[in-house]
Amino acid sequence: MKNNMFLQIVSWSAAVIAVLMIIFTILPIWPTNIWWIRDMGFPRVQVLIMLLLTAIPLALWFRDHDLKFSIAIVAFFCALYQVYEIFPYTAIAPVESEEAEMNDSTRQVSFMVANVLMKNRNAPELFRIIEEYDPDIFVGVETDRWWTTEISAELKERYPHMVMEPIDNTYGIIVCSRYELVNPQVRYLVIDTIPSVITDVRLPNGDEFRLYAVHPLPPLPGMDTEERDAELLMVAKMVKKDSTTPSIVLGDLNDVAWSRTTKRFQEISGMLDPRRGRGMYNTFSAEYFFLRYPLDHIFHTKQFRLISLDRLDAWGSDHFPMAGTFSYEPEKQHEQDAPESDPEKEQEAEEDIQKGLEKSRNGGE
Repeated sequence: MKNNMFLQIVSWSAAVIAVLMIIFTILPIWPTNIWWIRDMGFPRVQVLIMLLLTAIPLALWFRDHDLKFSIAIVAFFCALYQVYEIFPYTAIAPVESEEAEMNDSTRQVSFMVANVLMKNRNAPELFRIIEEYDPDIFVGVETDRWWTTEISAELKERYPHMVMEPIDNTYGIIVCSRYELVNPQVRYLVIDTIPSVITDVRLPNGDEFRLYAVHPLPPLPGMDTEERDAELLMVAKMVKKDSTTPSIVLGDLNDVAWSRTTKRFQEISGMLDPRRGRGMYNTFSAEYFFLRYPLDHIFHTKQFRLISLDRLDAWGSDHFPMAGTFSYEPEKQHEQDAPESDPEKEQEAEEDIQKGLEKSRNGGE
């Protein structure tokens, strides 16, 4: 009797969890900007695991129970959908960014982007990682006045070119470069308290590319995604407008690689994601191993090819640093297939940008 009661409790618990995971799968398909629904699309791997852990025993042991077996079947279909969404970011999928074919150091550039976590004060550990990886360009976000003071003092000899916008609201940003920054600008694209840095960078061989360092608003309680989506889509349109200009977009985008907005960003900008076909490189959260997904990104146009992509060590922030090294090979750009948009998608993007701008003008309401 006790064993039967225990089995019933376990089976109904599994059924309830499976239903919750089904909701986590289906609701994000709805094209909405509601923050908590968009957040449901972040932990796809975790949801997939929970779907399988609940659906398998329900299907095997409760075939005679119509409701539980039906839940198991629906959960299996949801698991297949989750696999479909995350498969491009596994090592068995086709790569999107082709590997470099040249070994010319004057045409190579390495990046490291780190969300420092504004309240974190473990600067020495960050400097250790920077010294070890030695990127040509370092981008830090959530850099308040304390962080920009520490970074500029410690790294000024390594990086003679810096753009700093220290803000004490978790949206400060700093770009430190070994290479010359040409006409650097701090731009407030959507919200007047959230800056981005846009600059041209001159490689050692004299060629130039455009760098966009961004950190848009995350989906949080009271903060739906109109403004974040608008900023990412605005950057995408900038890249598309200057389509002959080689470009890199990087930063903590507060969006996962497989989201609807990130996919549209790629389609409109024509940029490549080096994660595809190589792995997820989950950068958040560094604090909780069971709750990780890719929020920090490095996208590039077809003029670049990938040398290496790395998620660096945890060091005190809630984000892992993301790093990548690229080779500038414009003569081979036609060998890479970039995502493409169509007029309908571009019109939808323009409408979303206007929604985000209007919401920003109205104080986020």
